[in-house]
Amino acid sequence: MTKEEAIKQTNEWFMKNANPPQDAIKPITGGRLKGKSDINPQWRIQALTEQYGICGVGWAYEIKEKEYIDVPATGEKMVFITVHLFIRDWNFPDEYKWIGNGIGIGGDFVIRKEKDGYYANDEGLQMALTDAIGKAAKVFGIANNVYRGKFETKYNRHESNGESATDNKASEKQLGLLKSLLTKYKFNAESILKRYNATSLEELTKAQASESINAIKKATGEQ
Repeated sequence: MTKEEAIKQTNEWFMKNANPPQDAIKPITGGRLKGKSDINPQWRIQALTEQYGICGVGWAYEIKEKEYIDVPATGEKMVFITVHLFIRDWNFPDEYKWIGNGIGIGGDFVIRKEKDGYYANDEGLQMALTDAIGKAAKVFGIANNVYRGKFETKYNRHESNGESATDNKASEKQLGLLKSLLTKYKFNAESILKRYNATSLEELTKAQASESINAIKKATGEQ
């Protein structure tokens, strides 16, 4: 494999899971990260597995550091975990050759202060670990477009133009026509959903539905 071929292949791997499915994204509605998107950690593990193979065979991680830090101002305690993430080079299917070295640092509270007092978070270590794996997975393109700010979700789709989600949704007439064209010409709706990062046709905007209808008509010669 030439250098150019190797770069092309790795770029394809990198972009394969750049856009998470809608059900793996939810908005952060409070705190310093308000307005950002939270990515489901289990989806990131699923994406790594689908792309490279099961953990330990197609990808692997190693915990390099674990550090507990007290927060004197609040009396809370946090844990931070540093993970090194590797993926298998499947150009050598009979050998375990690991490539890449994604480094991720994840953290969470193990003792948290709430209005009724302090409580121990028995999942703090686990949450810090999955956070670290997810951060390391960025190096391999997992959820790349979310981190770049390019990923349009059903939560932020209408923020830029001030329209509400309801006002901008495709009309029943548009959806009816689109569905009839898909059935008539035996087209798969999945390509449309993937293009607009939607989980159903009902999530499309008026403009997206119109664009899809016109594309089908153009492709089939129906004007």
